[in-house]
Amino acid sequence: MTIKRVWILSLALLSLFFSSVQAEEKHGWPTLTLTGGGYSIGSSADIDADSVYGIKLGYEVNGRGFADRLGVEAVYQHLEGESDLDNSDVDLDLLRLDLLYLFTAPKSATWLEPFLTIGGGALFVAGEERKSSEDPLLTYGVGSKFKLTDFLKLRLDMRHLMVFGDDSRSDFEYTAGLSYYFGVERKPKKKIDVTDSDKDGVFDSKDKCPDTPAGLQVDKRGCPVDAPDADADGVADYQDACPATPAGLNVDEKGCFFDDDGDGVPNELDRCPSNPPGFQVDENGCTKLIRRSEG
Repeated sequence: MTIKRVWILSLALLSLFFSSVQAEEKHGWPTLTLTGGGYSIGSSADIDADSVYGIKLGYEVNGRGFADRLGVEAVYQHLEGESDLDNSDVDLDLLRLDLLYLFTAPKSATWLEPFLTIGGGALFVAGEERKSSEDPLLTYGVGSKFKLTDFLKLRLDMRHLMVFGDDSRSDFEYTAGLSYYFGVERKPKKKIDVTDSDKDGVFDSKDKCPDTPAGLQVDKRGCPVDAPDADADGVADYQDACPATPAGLNVDEKGCFFDDDGDGVPNELDRCPSNPPGFQVDENGCTKLIRRSEG
């Protein structure tokens, strides 16, 4: 157990040292990851173990350059195994230091952060019916992180572990974890404006028809559904500035007919569409003739 404690202390100090140096020059965060998953021991070993769990202390640098996408992690993992020889319980403890290279996610998937990793360490094996062993190892693998919040990420890892000892072998590890990022500034939550000026049940921030009269049924945009339109000109009565427009006339957004020469006769009915202003016109939009009596 003394060697294990020395390993844990050494890796923790190395991780803290790395973070303190990087913090002075680049923008990054310490991380804490709880992890668990499956573990496959090579066939040359006389031990069976199928699950692993542990903790990772790390530091990540955040940037766009190659050197600004690195991370380091001190890893402790535990496996509970069983000897193939006598079925006795065997404890396996894995200590290592991993280096990560984090790829820049595309703008369309900023929540995704794939990475490559390499590392090294040792596997400690101890059991009541067997001699303890300490085997060095090297690892490499791939993984991805999935952003949940500004300070919390889900991660998936897959690694190949090359264990060197009396019988060198290849182990494989498949884990999932949850990472917490210390020191990340949390973005303030956007305040939702709950003002509803026309009292139609749709907030002003989403209301496309903000002046709906009381009593009208509205859709999710806040616009009336089947609103009354007495003159059938396509403009609801509550918006119609000319509520008695004759049928068949084109109208503007206020529900009023078009009258280019301003003589009071709709364009569609105006036989003299270019009358000068100020002249009296008949029902056809043409200037009235005024006869003067001779005296």
